[in-house]
Amino acid sequence: MKNFTDELVAKLINNTNNFYELFEDKHFIKAKFEARKSIVYPGINANVLKLIAKKNYNPKSITAQLIKSFINSQTYIKSAEFLYTKLADSYSKEKLIELVCYRLLTPSHFKLSIENDDYLSVHRNVEKCIIDKDVYKIDFNNWNLSLFKLNSIGYNINIIYYLMGVTTTFGIEQYKYKPQNISVNKNDVVLDCGGCWGDTALYFSSIADNVKVYSFEFIHENIKLFEKNLTLNKGCDITIVQQPLWEDSNTYFKIVNNGPASTISIDNSKDSIQSICIDDFVKNADLQKIDYIKMDIEGAEEKALKGAIETIIKYKPTLAISVYHKDDDFEKLTKLIDDLDLGYKFYLDYYTAIGMEIVLFCRC
Repeated sequence: MKNFTDELVAKLINNTNNFYELFEDKHFIKAKFEARKSIVYPGINANVLKLIAKKNYNPKSITAQLIKSFINSQTYIKSAEFLYTKLADSYSKEKLIELVCYRLLTPSHFKLSIENDDYLSVHRNVEKCIIDKDVYKIDFNNWNLSLFKLNSIGYNINIIYYLMGVTTTFGIEQYKYKPQNISVNKNDVVLDCGGCWGDTALYFSSIADNVKVYSFEFIHENIKLFEKNLTLNKGCDITIVQQPLWEDSNTYFKIVNNGPASTISIDNSKDSIQSICIDDFVKNADLQKIDYIKMDIEGAEEKALKGAIETIIKYKPTLAISVYHKDDDFEKLTKLIDDLDLGYKFYLDYYTAIGMEIVLFCRC
């Protein structure tokens, strides 16, 4: 079996002479998703070279770019190499290599394999679910959200959201690892860490019967839209927990409101909000089991996982952890779970064409 370095070098060599258009709207809020076109190179046609120059591509600088990106990504590469040795299947390893190449070569020179006709088809099908455009405006990037009715793609869900978000959560199914059928199941108790506007909570609630979801969200503006989405979907067993997750329940934070990318910073002022750790929450709520923990909390995943160690040891839940906020996430978050020596196996996938929404699945 080839090692990480061999696989990475081979993939890099095969792609260094590729040139692609860039996404003008990577969140696909204002524009539809379109698969990027390849810019022909090498070639002697002067028009082609002019096109490359116009798009700010400099073929002669690819080596310099690669060296620069490698130097600037040392932590990222080391972290990815560690994760590679822990991944349990070839599919996960292939996806990881793609992500590293995408990071090193940049989107100008590398196209992720997800960017294909199937992905385009999912986007188009989700777009057809819009029944009312621009019904809800948020401060984040001046986005105008639309109302989606998702019956035609298999969900009895109505939701105010945006095209890329619905595509990723419901169309591509970000929190299901399909090669190993890792997902939320009937009668599961789910901790949805990073609830935002309610999309993942509604997804978990809709894909299996009798699912109980506890969704952690502490930004008032996010909660307002979350609750509005809940009113559109009666009967979902979802509870919003309005506290930030941390490694303990005694830290106070100042909220940095940035919509779906909101963060927290330690602050003991009178306007701050108190943290909760998962272990204390589970005890206080007198929960008898935890089956699935999803976590996407803008870089606080390591702290939150440290506050969930007792719960993980006791209940051995399936974990779906975002690993794209920090360069060392691949290694640190994997090692944190692996060092518990509970027999977890690790899998990886990503769910957008821009190399974001990367999820580490851990199943005991």
